Amino acid sequence: MSLYDMNSKTMRVGFIENGDAYKGVSMAAEGAPVDMAIIQIEGRYPSEGEWAVNHEVHEMVHVTRGFGSVAVRGAQMQELRAGDTVHVAPGQYFAWDGHMELAMACSPPFSPGQYEVVKEGNDEV
Repeated sequence: MSLYDMNSKTMRVGFIENGDAYKGVSMAAEGAPVDMAIIQIEGRYPSEGEWAVNHEVHEMVHVTRGFGSVAVRGAQMQELRAGDTVHVAPGQYFAWDGHMELAMACSPPFSPGQYEVVKEGNDEV
């Protein structure tokens, strides 16, 4: 497969694996204000009793295949099926569950330093 960006000679492709339930591939062009990933969810991510949070990044997520749900702390769980799109704002504590493929755009581009997984009951949650 070739990746080509008309405005950048540098493309970055990486593999993502956060446990057994969250795997995929990420794609980014140097200097672009957004990146993208294709993620496979098989089960709950993060684990039961944990929440993920992006402190700076917006995630726009489209379910391309399968079904599942997204839970946002303090809100009702949202069931998801192929064709559904979800926005996860910075500062929202969330968790994915199900058997689905997600197309995920992040802006600004995802950075591990602004992301964390916290346990339920942690004072920061």
